[in-house]
Amino acid sequence: MKVLKTLVVIIMMTVAMPVFAQFTTGGKSNGISSSENYLHTGYKGMVDAGYGIGVGDFGVDRIIVTTSHGYQFCPYFFAGVGTGINYYHDSDAWGVPIFANLRGSLPISNTKFAPFLDMKIGYSVADAEGFFFSTSIGTRIATSNRCGLNIGLGYEMQKLDAYITKITCGAFAIKIGLDF
Repeated sequence: MKVLKTLVVIIMMTVAMPVFAQFTTGGKSNGISSSENYLHTGYKGMVDAGYGIGVGDFGVDRIIVTTSHGYQFCPYFFAGVGTGINYYHDSDAWGVPIFANLRGSLPISNTKFAPFLDMKIGYSVADAEGFFFSTSIGTRIATSNRCGLNIGLGYEMQKLDAYITKITCGAFAIKIGLDF
């Protein structure tokens, strides 16, 4: 269990370090205007890490790491594709979801904050094979001209084939990530 906690801390630090490096540029202001939260159109990549607490009859705790890449069409809508790794440590199983990612944002004027609703839908391979769905709500905090810190709460569902029946493994998740 100590190794698992260490792994989670390392993943979180890896995701967070580039964000904090953006707060200053040689002692000057970071260049973020409070009148913009920088959801520019064009390519956007996202990396998230988190932890899911199992719920329901077949709820299984999991470590979640995902990355999505796609296009920010306007300040309000992102669409892309992604993949990730889910480690179900209670059952020592792995899942590799491959998904479509849709995100709606509502930038708040004169702040660095933009609440979002995120949805990932796809299929997972490896030990945990089957339909994959994840949704979360949260906020994006602009950290520089093109980067932001994302913090969200959500629900993740993994359908599994078990013998002659399908099992749904659900979890409430907390995630932190970086977009660029």
